[in-house]
Amino acid sequence: MLLVLLLCIPYTTNATARGPPRANRGNRLNRDHAVLGGSDMLDRVIRSAETAERLQKAAKKGEEFVFNSKEEVDAVFRCTACFMAIPYLNKKVVGRWEIRTISSSSSSSSSSSSSIFTDRYKLREKVRQVVLQTCTQAETIKKDPPVQEACSGFIQDNLEDLIDLLTLRTDPEDDLFESDLSVRLCRDPNELDGCEPGVPSMADLLQNRFKEEDNEAAAAAAAAARTREERTLKQKKTRQKKLKQKEEEKHNDALKTKQTTKKTTKKTKKMKKMKKKRIVKKKRRVKRKPRSEL
Repeated sequence: MLLVLLLCIPYTTNATARGPPRANRGNRLNRDHAVLGGSDMLDRVIRSAETAERLQKAAKKGEEFVFNSKEEVDAVFRCTACFMAIPYLNKKVVGRWEIRTISSSSSSSSSSSSSIFTDRYKLREKVRQVVLQTCTQAETIKKDPPVQEACSGFIQDNLEDLIDLLTLRTDPEDDLFESDLSVRLCRDPNELDGCEPGVPSMADLLQNRFKEEDNEAAAAAAAAARTREERTLKQKKTRQKKLKQKEEEKHNDALKTKQTTKKTTKKTKKMKKMKKKRIVKKKRRVKRKPRSEL
């Protein structure tokens, strides 16, 4: 098991610099113009300023990834190098250079004829120099030694293919003229030897980690919401129970009061009745004649 600490994560946005718009540019193919994070390797990751801020924080603290072997690590860094090199080359060549044509007439011949001369070879050599300097000139590559090392192997294995792809985009007669060089080429084995099938780049690993973190955060939020809902329901039931108890107590108090009042009324009536009987009996004793009169 190998542990890799990722300290360099490109997160800035660099647009491809271009000259004046061409009249025929709207009809060209493969117009993938967005170049993000120093490379459009992060096009699927950076969707908002919040995500860019997460990338910046991850770059500052460093991100650790565990691999099973050195070969797996090398494959990931090679894929990452491709994802970083393509946007750099796109920015350096596409839209900046084009093959020029020169027309001339030969007056020595009896019939006028025209010849077209192109400096395609000279332009290819310029493109070659840019491609060979990619690993030492691209800021996103040279500040990360493992990626820079992998970049050297990637450039060496794909030198002529990269030159061909870039040269096509400098030819006004070609359909690919000034169309952006897409990082999707890194995963196309027919175009470049960049990313092996199933091998992620560092951006892919980071994106997956962000997804895991987001899923964990969403699960935690859902659990917290359920807890709040259960707590609210419990509190509601408790309030209802207390209210019911108060109503029962109030009803019982009213019943007791009624019974007490009834008993008191009954007792009062009884006492009045007994008092009345005593009075009547007393009066009867008073009305009796003395025995002496008899």
